[in-house]
Amino acid sequence: MQANVDSYEQSAALLKGLMAKLMSSYNEVRSQAETELNNEWRDVQPQTLLSSLAFVVHRDYQAQARAFAAVLLRRISFQDVRTGDNKEDERSVWSVVPPAVHQTVKSVLLGALKDETERGVSHKLCDTIAEIANNEVDDEWPELLPALYTCAQDGNALLRESAYRVFSSCPYLLADQNADAVTGAFNGAFQDSDAAVRLAALQAAVAYILAAPEKKRSALAPMMAPMLGVLEPLLHNGDESGLTDALAALIEPAEEAPKLFRAVLGSLVTFATAIGKKDKLEATTRQTAMELLVTLAEAAPGMCRKHGQFCSEIVPVCLQMMSSVEDEEEWYNVETLDEADNDESHVFGEQTLDRLANALGGKQLLPVAFNYIPQMMASSEWQQRHAALMAISSIGEGCYKIMRNELGKILQMVVPFLADPHARVRYAACNCIGQMSTDFAPKLQADHHELVLTSLIPVMDQTSVPRVQTHAAAAMVNFAEEATKQVLEPYLDTMFERLLSMLNGSRRYVQEQAITTIATIADNAQAKFNKYYGTIMPMLLNVLAQATDREHRLLRGKAMECATFIALAVGRDVFAPDIPRVIELLTQTQQAVTEADDPQASYLQASWARLCRLMGADFAPLLPV
Repeated sequence: MQANVDSYEQSAALLKGLMAKLMSSYNEVRSQAETELNNEWRDVQPQTLLSSLAFVVHRDYQAQARAFAAVLLRRISFQDVRTGDNKEDERSVWSVVPPAVHQTVKSVLLGALKDETERGVSHKLCDTIAEIANNEVDDEWPELLPALYTCAQDGNALLRESAYRVFSSCPYLLADQNADAVTGAFNGAFQDSDAAVRLAALQAAVAYILAAPEKKRSALAPMMAPMLGVLEPLLHNGDESGLTDALAALIEPAEEAPKLFRAVLGSLVTFATAIGKKDKLEATTRQTAMELLVTLAEAAPGMCRKHGQFCSEIVPVCLQMMSSVEDEEEWYNVETLDEADNDESHVFGEQTLDRLANALGGKQLLPVAFNYIPQMMASSEWQQRHAALMAISSIGEGCYKIMRNELGKILQMVVPFLADPHARVRYAACNCIGQMSTDFAPKLQADHHELVLTSLIPVMDQTSVPRVQTHAAAAMVNFAEEATKQVLEPYLDTMFERLLSMLNGSRRYVQEQAITTIATIADNAQAKFNKYYGTIMPMLLNVLAQATDREHRLLRGKAMECATFIALAVGRDVFAPDIPRVIELLTQTQQAVTEADDPQASYLQASWARLCRLMGADFAPLLPV
């Protein structure tokens, strides 16, 4: 075997020159090298290529070369190459080379694993070994498991870590082994003197649990406490990256086998919420800890409800995260409204509270939440008031049954914040009203319209803070979608006065929201909208005719949506004079849509459908369009 491997030294030297080009910073050099690798090596001499890469992995003196060779070996081995004239004849490079090459490469890789001293190279080598093992059939690598057992017991921590890294990718290797022996080995590794070994063992144990048949998983529950023992030293030693990886590894078993956590739930809740509270830790670390707990709540709500302190420990952490919102200048000055950054802690806190409420219900969560919300609302810190309002909007759906009976009292708490001195709090109040209008419809609209609308409509006048103005109009959409005509009619004049002012505003997102809100109210008002038709329809047609550049595509889409909703609302007789112009503008727009992601496409389809519904048989001549 030694002579066979050494025979590739010359070809390995040639290959290293090509590898240097593959790592070039110049695209053209890399592209040419990739072509040479495929055409002159992979397709012509695959066995030499794989064996030479293995040689570099084991023998080269440069760590970078060894690491890159391991990556290339893994990537190339399982690329498909054509072995005949038909596409169906494609097979992986690994399956094309003779079994003797398999044996050579696998033997060299195990030797490299034993001799490697650089952690980064070792990790890539483990990935390659695992990839090959996972693609072998009928256990054609009998030497692997004994080699890994030997590594797992070696005095070299890097070898112990390597063994568990491979086990985490190939848990089936342990499937037929004595379960007590495997558990004992894991428990020992969880207490290893080296942190990297402990983390790798935890990740391997997770893979072992997930690979086990469901009926046998309960027998693995005693392993959970030692496994969680890996977490505390990572925190104590300031290994935040390792701690995040360990917590992340536990999320999948929390989802797939939550009952395994029953005996350790109390200690896990205490530890994870302590992580969530630590502002000095990275947001990702804190969020991962909370994600683990909320995953358990969703997967096993009954188990979590029985834990008396589950909500009382988690809810305050969510509220703390939600209070971390910052008053950045760019929030006020944006030109477009993008989706919120879900990585931000305050958004994560809102989402977590929402998920907890839906998983555990109001009986569990509401008393805890309202133990904090009133005092937060009374706080002099705007972030606290903002968080309290966002909390109410987050828990409404999950706590519906209880909150419904207290709806009037809750609205009396929320509505005054529409006039809060801080714009971000007013924004949160609009958000809360909008969400509650959906969650508690139609009761909110029927019983509390005067309280809500007399306070919400004036917020649409706040031109000094367009985002608040726009969010008030968005909340109006939620309210109007579930309101009766009788509820909305007394407020139509004052609403349209504000919406027309917004439609004439300078910010595109304000105009877009105004059009959306007008469409919703028109759809609700039906014939009552006739008095506003002569003012609003010309403005919409002007948008379709004049706003023709790319950045106004969404605005145009909303304008055609609004125009056709209004057409249905007022009826054909009122709309008739404008039918030819609308059809002309829609046709021009349709002919201009050439990109698959053009937002106008979906609006066009729905708008034509509304016109068809309105015009009936008279729409038929337009069908070839």
